[in-house]
Amino acid sequence: MIDKWNASEIKNNSAEFSKVICNEFFSYKEKIEGTEIINLTEIKQLNLFILKAIFDKWKTESENLRSPYFDYNNPEVNKAFEDFMNILSRHISIAKNHFSPLVEKSLADTISLYQSPKEFFLEQMRNLPEFKLTQEWLQTNGKFFYDYNWVLRELSAKLNGVQFVYANEASEWIQEILPDTKIENHESEIKDIKKIIGINENQSSGQNPYQSFFDSIEEYKQTKKSTEVQSPPVYEAPVTIQPPVYEVPAEAPKLEIKQEPVQQVMTTPLEAPVSKSEEPKNDTINDVMHNAMESDSVADIYQKKKIENIRNNISLNQKFLFINNLFGGNSQIFNQAIDELEVCGSFQEAKEQMLKKYMPQFKWSLNSPETEEFLDLLKRRFN
Repeated sequence: MIDKWNASEIKNNSAEFSKVICNEFFSYKEKIEGTEIINLTEIKQLNLFILKAIFDKWKTESENLRSPYFDYNNPEVNKAFEDFMNILSRHISIAKNHFSPLVEKSLADTISLYQSPKEFFLEQMRNLPEFKLTQEWLQTNGKFFYDYNWVLRELSAKLNGVQFVYANEASEWIQEILPDTKIENHESEIKDIKKIIGINENQSSGQNPYQSFFDSIEEYKQTKKSTEVQSPPVYEAPVTIQPPVYEVPAEAPKLEIKQEPVQQVMTTPLEAPVSKSEEPKNDTINDVMHNAMESDSVADIYQKKKIENIRNNISLNQKFLFINNLFGGNSQIFNQAIDELEVCGSFQEAKEQMLKKYMPQFKWSLNSPETEEFLDLLKRRFN
């Protein structure tokens, strides 16, 4: 059972989380790009909600660019406008002051989803465009739900070819689909959030001491979800986002979906019609999400791949666990240990130094998950 936060606590904790994450990431970079957003934290749902916020702004800005003084339905104009939006999507680059509010809002949404999924989706139904639930809305939003995307699948099945239903009927469907007993287990994600903002298990949830001793945020480890729901997510496959198609001035960007027997794959990635020699390779929102989903299938290979540097291959969550469980919460000693290990000549030398110097001091258990994980990093560095 998740220890629920009230609205004020969600707001305060989300702000604190955003402060920690952004302070650490932007300590060594001025702007964050799309591929870095999908790997920002180990909470996939949070990363996808951040991308959703960017995608929504991308759609809004494309509409704001349209002027009543020009014919955007003209084939030449429409094609040029589409090409421009394609190119724009390939250059996601966000500074700290603009990115921090996105993280804060996206984390608040993630916590709300985990704590009260029914209320979260009821709120989504109340905010439907024109108070109508459509297949297009489900397809557009479904790609941004790693957790609870089976809810959108069941809503899609209930539509059953109908063009739309009004929000009140959609809300009744949510009540049927999401009884209080049918929820996913996301205690581990909430615990990770608490650790990052400095809330320990015995501490009142209203207290948020600021702890920032992370040096960088690297690609996060792939983890398996533990849920109580047996229905497989419908939108978990690699996905792409189609750019807006403006055939009618007031029409929002359209997204198309190609359905297959086992999985649904969004087709038509955002690509400008220019030659490879003219356009350098940059990742679109589509590429970012596609690569992130594909990485699940190669996670084991990635974890065994040789690394050239220990420090740069320790994720945010790993670093937190190592410091608190292996180095007595002392980030200075942790950094000193990493510097010493980097200059070792072999795995055996690094292992012996670690076990002789730090194991007695901090009473490590060789069978603990943190010790085994730390040893795995050393193996990848020297083997």
